[in-house]
Amino acid sequence: MSLPLLAIPTYEVKLVGLPKPVTYRPYLVKEEKILLMAQQGNDPKEVERAVKQIVRACTFDAVNPDTLASFNLEYLFLLLRSKSVNNVVNLRYECKAAREGTHDGLCHTLVPIDVNLDDVKITVPEGHTNRIALTPEIGVTFRYPTAEEYDRMVASTDIAPIIAACMETVYTSVGDVTEVREQDPDAVQAFVDNLTITQVDAIRQFFDTMPSLSHTVTFSCPKCGYTEDIVLSGLADFFD
Repeated sequence: MSLPLLAIPTYEVKLVGLPKPVTYRPYLVKEEKILLMAQQGNDPKEVERAVKQIVRACTFDAVNPDTLASFNLEYLFLLLRSKSVNNVVNLRYECKAAREGTHDGLCHTLVPIDVNLDDVKITVPEGHTNRIALTPEIGVTFRYPTAEEYDRMVASTDIAPIIAACMETVYTSVGDVTEVREQDPDAVQAFVDNLTITQVDAIRQFFDTMPSLSHTVTFSCPKCGYTEDIVLSGLADFFD
């Protein structure tokens, strides 16, 4: 007699920018092994690859993590962690407040902080839009960068490559719409190279204000009494 297969629950979530809700399941022992092995290597790229592999498996191959916006990938993985292990993560923060009697005048007390992952949401700033008017006659629309593109953007001072990569359409005031992906890459690069500094600054606002995974917790040191609000932002902040 063969062993019975255990029923696995499924859930749905609506992600920013996706037309339909995503169905997902908790990750299993076989997938947790992938994550643990990646974490042991202390290589952020390996961890990112493991996260993508788990997300793909747990969404039944319906979501391509390589094209998912960075904040959606982070949020979806937090949901998986919540449903698979525990909805509460235990973090520790070191108090850096001034305190007399220590060797360097700082407190250094390690304070545990519990974060309920069910309270973590994607924050969309008021007024944020992916539609940027360059002139009264011409504008552009953008998609959100993937996790890999976002990492490159953060690491570089040159925003031109990410503008070219994430530009979706060029529209005109008379209703013409050009799909950028159908254009020759050299033509797209020429378009970006001919933007003015003012126009680039307007585009930069799209990336600077795009949705983010963030949550605010209150830090309170039991030894010195120091308190402050700590903003957790990005996947790494939610794991000790």
